[in-house]
Order: sequence, then C-alpha cells, then structure tokens
Amino acid sequence: MVKGKALLIVLTLVVLGVGLGAYRYYRQQQISLAPEELVEVPAGEMKEPTDSVVKEEPSSEAEHLGAGVLLQKEDHWIMLFDEPGKPAANLVLKFNENSLCDFGEGEHVCDEKKFVQGTNIMVEGQKEGNNLTVIRLNKTPEAQ
Repeated sequence: MVKGKALLIVLTLVVLGVGLGAYRYYRQQQISLAPEELVEVPAGEMKEPTDSVVKEEPSSEAEHLGAGVLLQKEDHWIMLFDEPGKPAANLVLKFNENSLCDFGEGEHVCDEKKFVQGTNIMVEGQKEGNNLTVIRLNKTPEAQ
C-alpha cells in the first residue's frame, strides 16, 4: 500500500516536471521573435504604472515606467511590451553612466553583457520618441 502511494507521488511529480519544462520551452519560443516581427512604438505611447509599483526617489525629469520583455535587436536592446487591445510595441533602451540595473544581485551600473534575452523587466526612464533612457531597470518574476 505504501509503495503504491509513493509510486503515485513520484509519477505525479515526474508528469508535473515534464509539463512545466514543456511550458517553459514553449514560452521561450514565443519570446524569441525575429527582428522583422517587432513593431515600432507610435510616438507618445507607453504603459502606465500600476498601483502596485512604487517609484523610488522620483526625479523632476519626465519619467515613464513600464513592464515588458528584454530582447536584443541587432546591436541594441529593446523592451517589448503590449497593452490590452493594441499590438505589441517596443522601445529602444539607451544606457548611460547613471543607469542602474538589478537582476537579483542588487543595483549596479547597467552592464549590457549581463543581459539575458527574454528576461521580464520593469523599466523606469526618460522617453524621447522611440528611445527610453534607462534610469532604473529591474528583473521581475516570470508570469505564471
């Protein structure tokens, strides 16, 4: 009787593990878009902050906050995001010596060599046209 329950538990864990692995693989394949599939952001459009997001140290500069996925396009990084009822859009991320990034190891000056394609991110920065100069970029947990 105990062996039967143990076998059932092990079998259930194996099935869940395989299912989770398949889901993560499928999700990664969806994120890996070819550059020609990316859509340009119309001027003036950006996701609005949600109530659950708290900005630290607000500055006097015009700031935009948005969530999306970090992708590399040619020689630069972009944030791919979407809004309900609208097609996916992207912003080109620009970095300077004041841009801070946190990928789970604390805030540091952004190092693009450490970026990982498909990372879920939250970005705070100054938007100019299709460019977003990053003030703060944080890795966010993956959607479940």
